Amino acid sequence: MMTVHHRKPKSLGGRKEPKNTTVLPLKKHNAWHVLFMNFTPERIAAEINQLYLDPDYQLVVIRRKQ
Repeated sequence: MMTVHHRKPKSLGGRKEPKNTTVLPLKKHNAWHVLFMNFTPERIAAEINQLYLDPDYQLVVIRRKQ
């Protein structure tokens, strides 16, 4: 089963438009929300760096220029 994932959560102002949505398998979509709820990209990167990533590396989030 597939479902629509909002890349920028609706709760953070994300819209239901093609550039903000991705169709994912339901299990992957649910897993994302179990791990990261509706966190901001900065908070997600901080959690990944603190808990999951090899300490020799750092995940960096950079906002794209509009």
